[in-house]
Amino acid sequence: MRTTPPVLAVDIVGAAEALSVRTSTVRRWASEGAMPKPVELNGTPRWLLSDLERWLEQQRETGVGGSNP
Repeated sequence: MRTTPPVLAVDIVGAAEALSVRTSTVRRWASEGAMPKPVELNGTPRWLLSDLERWLEQQRETGVGGSNP
């Protein structure tokens, strides 16, 4: 029986879903350097879920972000 490997990195859509924001917000945060830098896989930016989870937790701890993470 084959098992599906865990998702370790996500594209911009996956990052937006993980953070509960729009892709335009991810693009803006990324261009401003406000969120973890993506890694490039085959020319496509991908965010490591572990980096996003750690960053989101830091935002919660510092109270940064208002209604958005």
